[in-house]
Amino acid sequence: MKRSRSGFGNYTAYYTKKRLVHCKEDHRVNQLHGEWFKGKRCLDVGCNSGKFTLQLSHTHGCCFIRGIDIDPLLIEEANLHSYDSVEFLVGDFTDLNPEEENYDAITMMSVTKWIHLNHGDDGLVRVFNKVFRMLVPGGYFIVEPQPWPSYRNHRKDTSTTATYFKEIQMYPKSFSDVLQSEVGFILIMAIQPHPDQKKGFQRPILVFRKPP
Repeated sequence: MKRSRSGFGNYTAYYTKKRLVHCKEDHRVNQLHGEWFKGKRCLDVGCNSGKFTLQLSHTHGCCFIRGIDIDPLLIEEANLHSYDSVEFLVGDFTDLNPEEENYDAITMMSVTKWIHLNHGDDGLVRVFNKVFRMLVPGGYFIVEPQPWPSYRNHRKDTSTTATYFKEIQMYPKSFSDVLQSEVGFILIMAIQPHPDQKKGFQRPILVFRKPP
């Protein structure tokens, strides 16, 4: 099976060689509140090989969770560990129809940079609006943005990332304001990185809620 093109952060061994080098579990999962997920329908955008998705489901008791990623080989790996209430699909979130899918919680962990570099400011705002539309009233959006300096490391991955990098004016520090003032979310909290989080992945997690 052919891998998707580069420039989307679809790393093989993302967890074993990057995120979870010295630990078996993802610290981020235990920092999230169980009531956001317990008995709920959830979507994990950019799920990679599904380790975060599976741990989230197991720890917090989602009634159903779907992981979506553009890389077919990563989804193939994720599906080796899926079970009845967990589904993994190959796809691009930008192609999903919000009129056909609704969720109680949507997670987007270290994914915004790749959307931003491939679709620009307007494209990322469209994604934020799509998340809002796909959530039920009172639903949660949990997002872990990558910091601006990390964009520079990948600005030349493809001609598309090089072009959009030069055009970006909406920096990650402004995402919270955009999600509230332009999209309509309510900021619930900012979760600071776990003290044992590996250097380079010490990123706050922002938790938003769609008004009931």
